[in-house]
Formats: sequence, structure tokens, C-alpha cells
Amino acid sequence: MLVCLALFLFTSCSPNNRDLFVGKWRVEKDGTLVEYRPDGTLVFTSNGVTVNGTYKFLDSSHVSLEIPMHIPPKDVTMTVISALQFSGDDLEMDSTIKVPDQPDQTDHVHLTRVK
Repeated sequence: MLVCLALFLFTSCSPNNRDLFVGKWRVEKDGTLVEYRPDGTLVFTSNGVTVNGTYKFLDSSHVSLEIPMHIPPKDVTMTVISALQFSGDDLEMDSTIKVPDQPDQTDHVHLTRVK
């Protein structure tokens, strides 16, 4: 009984991936800043350009990002499905990128939490 209670308290008090995901992150390879907000919105800022989007968790370790884009002649939504792996203030995202009328792409991104 005490073991069950201790496990419950440990798991309920430790941060889950949703809690760890929220915050500001910097993409290692190009310096892009990404903010994942608690309300399911996100903001990318790179080279003075800001793009807004949304995210939702598919399960405890996978997230779907929806990012509006303009690919002439039309506006489309890019969907990024990512597997998340946290280690301290580092986040690894292995992603499949889906853009309408284009072949799917894969990418690996390393982000570091901005404090």
C-alpha cells in the first residue's frame, strides 16, 4: 500500500511532457525561437519574421503542429507530427512534415530551453 502511494505521489508530482513542452525554445541549427504556450498556440520567430500556429498532443510523447503557410498561388497548412524526447533543458524532435501537394519530409531538430 505504501509503495503504491509513493509511486502515485512521485508520478503525479513529476512534470509530464505537456508541462515540459510549454515554454520558449531555441533551435540549435539556426537560432529560430519557438514559444509553445499553455493554450495550445505557438509562435516561431526567425530572421525578424514571426509565424503563429497551434499544437496538440496526440499522446504523451507525440505532438502535432499546425502552421499556416503561403505557397503560391494559395494558403496551406503545414502539419508537423513530432516524437518528443526531453533531457533536462534539451528537446529532441523527430518529425514528419506534411504539406499539401508535396511529398512528406522528415527532420530531426534539437532545441534548448530559453531561460
